[in-house]
Amino acid sequence: MVAALLEVPPEYARYIVCILVDTGLRMSELHRIRWQDVDTRVSSLWAIHGVGGFILAV
Repeated sequence: MVAALLEVPPEYARYIVCILVDTGLRMSELHRIRWQDVDTRVSSLWAIHGVGGFILAV
C-alpha cells in the first residue's frame, strides 16, 4: 500500500510520505518539527509539540 502512495507524488513529497508512515506522526506534528528536533547521531526525531503537548520520540 505504501508503494502505491509513493508512485503518485513528486520526489520531494515522497520523503514526507515516508516520514509520516515510518514515524506515525500527523501532518500537523511534522510541520512543527525544527532542525534542532532532529538528532542524526542516534537517528531520532523529537516531536516536542505533539498532540496534547506530549513529547514524542520517534
